[in-house]
Amino acid sequence: MKRLTLAIMFALGTLGVWAQETISVKFQGAAPDIFDFAWAYYCQDNGDEEEDYSESVAGIRDALVSYKNGENQFDNVTLTVDKKNGFLCYEFLHQGDLTRIEMCYWNEADKQHKLVACSRWHYFNGKPDLGQFDGMTFLRYTNATKRMTYCEAPGFEVVYESGTSYSLPRTGKDIMMNKWDGGMKVQTALKWNGHGFGK
Repeated sequence: MKRLTLAIMFALGTLGVWAQETISVKFQGAAPDIFDFAWAYYCQDNGDEEEDYSESVAGIRDALVSYKNGENQFDNVTLTVDKKNGFLCYEFLHQGDLTRIEMCYWNEADKQHKLVACSRWHYFNGKPDLGQFDGMTFLRYTNATKRMTYCEAPGFEVVYESGTSYSLPRTGKDIMMNKWDGGMKVQTALKWNGHGFGK
């Protein structure tokens, strides 16, 4: 219960900042790729940051720096950067505890914006165990300004409860809501429609 309360407080506490903050995305070529979005979100200096937030992203920051420099990842760390499919995944495994951070993006129907999603969930022995920093964040990238702005989950409300997590798509376009019920994993597809998601 304590973890759930902390997660909700963290999410609510950052909403006020998100409403005003935009993030510049630097890239080479015609359009940014998934690594460009991840670097902008996790590694660029976009102003003052809360100490807790810095702690929560230290691992993925180190992994992205190692990737950028062509260096090996630290022990127990796996980083997947799939630029072709617009998908990135960081995993840190330690004694049954798994931190999994995913990021991906969708081209919106207006062809002027991209929706970027960041998903972070903690697992213990293969099942979601809601952690202090777990949750989903959405940002809207505007092609003309080359900036991302925080936005609400489009078309659905993220459920924060033990036994529930979300998976971003590496292939396809739909987000999967994962819920463990009595040891069984039940998945619900949140279908992308070009603007948001629905069941």
